[in-house]
Amino acid sequence: MMNKDQYEAYLKTLLPGVRFAPRDDELVGFYLMRKVLNQPLPPNCINDVLLYNYHPRTLTANGGNMSSPNGVAKEWYFFTPKDRKYHHSNRSTRGPGDGFWKTTGVDKPVKSSGKVIGWKKTLVFHQRKSGRKTNWMMHEYTLSNPWQRIDKNETQLENWELCRVYKRKKDRNQSPQLEISLLEADFGLLNN
Repeated sequence: MMNKDQYEAYLKTLLPGVRFAPRDDELVGFYLMRKVLNQPLPPNCINDVLLYNYHPRTLTANGGNMSSPNGVAKEWYFFTPKDRKYHHSNRSTRGPGDGFWKTTGVDKPVKSSGKVIGWKKTLVFHQRKSGRKTNWMMHEYTLSNPWQRIDKNETQLENWELCRVYKRKKDRNQSPQLEISLLEADFGLLNN
């Protein structure tokens, strides 16, 4: 298996335009399923991170630019363990100290061969003090059936999620003042 340096060198040998760009069904049906079942994964750069403990700016700065061989990443992928807000709840904890991830819209099914294999949730990062949205977005992927049989006598609750983090392009209709406010919020420059 390649280490990170070998993998980075390998990525630089690829033709321009080649990048790690899996579809939703590949993320759930291949990467997440193999992670949950503790099966070997191909050399890739989906890092294990306690994602909800960090601001997305910190994650992407430290997460490497592995989604493209030229080092210009537009999206980052992470495995993260599920962190429950309450012991007997399905509600997740989704916030570092300076902000929080808030769901938007409804969960969308991820299908493979017409069968639902997982769910895709869209989240937006908000600043904690102001409550303002930032341009940081995330797609959170989970398996549709969280109980996976490890062997015939034992089951284990699936406790991993796969997340795609990216920064949304600014809205064309967005005013310059709102753009500055979002930038200030994103970099924690808000006055108390």
